[in-house]
Amino acid sequence: FQINTPFTIPSDNADHRVAIASYEMKANYEYHTVPKLDPSVYLVAQISGWEKLNLLNGESNLYFDGTFIGKNYVDVNSAKDTLSFSLGKDKKVIVERKRSEEKSKTRAIGNRTKYEVQWDFTIRNNGGASIPFIMKDHFPVTVNEDIKVKKGDHAGAALDEKTGILTWKSVLAKGEIKNYSFNYSVEYSNSMPLYLE
Repeated sequence: FQINTPFTIPSDNADHRVAIASYEMKANYEYHTVPKLDPSVYLVAQISGWEKLNLLNGESNLYFDGTFIGKNYVDVNSAKDTLSFSLGKDKKVIVERKRSEEKSKTRAIGNRTKYEVQWDFTIRNNGGASIPFIMKDHFPVTVNEDIKVKKGDHAGAALDEKTGILTWKSVLAKGEIKNYSFNYSVEYSNSMPLYLE
């Protein structure tokens, strides 16, 4: 690296840090949530065009609105065309995931059990601006032929057939509340204990 700005560094046998370069890059902000795992919503900054900066692998400090929010590790070898940085939880966006009691049931069919469930989501933007958000959940996936999974409605979500992952992408206006849902059924032998939540 060529240092363009001269610095005077004391020879006092102590560590000193200096800024060797400063760049401004445009970031796209998205709000990500996986309510099955964590009911929180995370703000994520996506930065493209970073390749021309000649970055090295290493730890980075993250600041948002002038406040230190944590550390991240930048791995430029495995990064794609976009670097992603999580800027922490945003408590102004609230998501709730709950099982529909009216549309969920378990029933016996001979020596088999059929479990039917619908998951309902409510997302509320209490912030002061419109936000793009991405929410994920999934259909169960089985490799056992004796377990039958039937995918149901998943309006508004893109489905990855191989993994069963559902992805909802939308823009939530200031003060807006959106509702989503998906459902499925699982049929299996009574002698087979399954954990389906």
